Amino acid sequence: MFKDRAKQLYRTFRGLSGERKRGHCNVCDTKHVLFTSDKWVRAGICTLCGSDARHRILAAAFQYHPDLSYPRMLYKKVIVHIAPEQGLQNYISLATRHYIKGDLFSADKNIEKIDLTRMPQFANSSIDAIIAMDVFEHVPDDDRALRECRRVLRAGGYLIMSVPVPDHFTQTDEDPSIISEQERTRFYGQHDHVRMYGADLFDRIRRLDYEIAIINAESFDPDVCKKHNLAPEGVLHPLATNHRVIIFAKKSEQAANLH
Repeated sequence: MFKDRAKQLYRTFRGLSGERKRGHCNVCDTKHVLFTSDKWVRAGICTLCGSDARHRILAAAFQYHPDLSYPRMLYKKVIVHIAPEQGLQNYISLATRHYIKGDLFSADKNIEKIDLTRMPQFANSSIDAIIAMDVFEHVPDDDRALRECRRVLRAGGYLIMSVPVPDHFTQTDEDPSIISEQERTRFYGQHDHVRMYGADLFDRIRRLDYEIAIINAESFDPDVCKKHNLAPEGVLHPLATNHRVIIFAKKSEQAANLH
């Protein structure tokens, strides 16, 4: 509790010198909350729960999209949430049948060690949805991770994911020779990122027998977008974007036996 409060205060004071605005955060369901700036975007971070646009777009999909609504996607489902954000944990787990929090590295005893490239703890076709927000850019063998997720998902189940894709980046940039933290930060935006994705990711996912729906701020009514601050008003870093995308990758019926 103290750590969470300290983070809230830090986010508030960090953003006071930058641009800020108020709105309704649909992750923590706080009206008139203050959104502040970070090094990436202007006035995009909820000071209460720390959500940014990708988290609020995901919540908006569950709240407003008829085909991706909470009752269809999460209610009484078996859900695996990788690198679970605190605000999203509370919302996602509310009415699931079984909610499993996982991470490759975690000091929290309530978070299970899960390696997306190898998940022997899960049987074939046993999971309804895997949620991994800004995770795959950390995974060296992302192709293997996509295939392993497909293995454990039930037919019709979803891998729900986001990755950083800078504006106008069409081709994924990946160089195994870039291993220093300094160079990774320079080219990929963060010291523990191993690639910078481009829009070609969508076709890569489709080729692995997923059917994908791409959800962004423009998927919603403009009033909803404005209310929940789904598209902050400017980027502050050349590798950032205000056009965050959530990928709903559905395991096709044909892929059911392609483990």
